[in-house]
Amino acid sequence: MDICGYARKNDKEQGEFVELKECSIVCSLNEIDTIIDFLNHVRETHDAAGYCHSHYQDWVKCSGIDLSEPVLSDLIVITNIDKA
Repeated sequence: MDICGYARKNDKEQGEFVELKECSIVCSLNEIDTIIDFLNHVRETHDAAGYCHSHYQDWVKCSGIDLSEPVLSDLIVITNIDKA
């Protein structure tokens, strides 16, 4: 597993893709449940594709989930079944 992110100065800049040594997710217990639902969705949909990526922000919008706090950060899951 690799954890990567974008180092950027503002939201308009593409930024540099860098490998992170550690990351923190600051959220409520309800948000953890939502993240687990998202990861289960990733497992189900990516398994058939072999290689795919999904954005948490997009999934929340498409699922019609009403979160108490806005999603400010995106979690992008990229799977490569052949690499596993």
